[in-house]
Amino acid sequence: MSSFGDKCAIAIMAKSPRENLSSIKTRLIPVIPSSEDRAVLYTAWLRDLITRCRSLSGVRLRVAYTPEGGSSGFSDLGIRLNELLLQRGSDLGERVCHVFDDLFSSGFSSVVIIGSDIPTLPLSHLVDAFTALVGPGEPKNSVKRVVLGESDDGGYHLIGLNAGSTRRAPPELFLNIRWSTPFVMLDTVTASAVAGLSVIRIESWYDVDNEHDLVRLSRDFSEDASLADSSE
Repeated sequence: MSSFGDKCAIAIMAKSPRENLSSIKTRLIPVIPSSEDRAVLYTAWLRDLITRCRSLSGVRLRVAYTPEGGSSGFSDLGIRLNELLLQRGSDLGERVCHVFDDLFSSGFSSVVIIGSDIPTLPLSHLVDAFTALVGPGEPKNSVKRVVLGESDDGGYHLIGLNAGSTRRAPPELFLNIRWSTPFVMLDTVTASAVAGLSVIRIESWYDVDNEHDLVRLSRDFSEDASLADSSE
């Protein structure tokens, strides 16, 4: 596995697995009406994702938590206090932009941000994203690019940027985006052009937001278990 160095960070946008349980994965209420059960499921997904991110050699992990939920519960998942980062902003775009800015200002040169509802995200997606940002042979901080991993619902599950000379994310990248719609990826590609960024796409993946996604997740887990059994 490639080692990308300690100037790289991956940030997971997450809610506290303890606080405001009724607000966790609300689109799954029709199939999982219990807030406690949804919280248990979300915590398991988050734990798996944290483990996967930590296996990426040399990359520092951060969890960006929502102010509404607070920071409690993350220590149970092995997250240290200095790995927590408060989300700031009035909408998702502002929050993602500020996470980039906060990590760039703390010294990181390349940052990848992912959501917390992608429990089966292949490690290869993260490797591909950082390779596109910090691969050998280029003065990366001078390269104006954004790495995007599209979600099957029309959004994106991953976004990556280099700090550049300004050590700030271009705010134009997060303007005029129709958040929580099938047009997020399309709008972001348009915004990338406005911000003067070239777009590098990695393989698409899926978020677990609704009953259809949950069925797919269950099927993937079943297939993985079958493959594991057959290899024994």
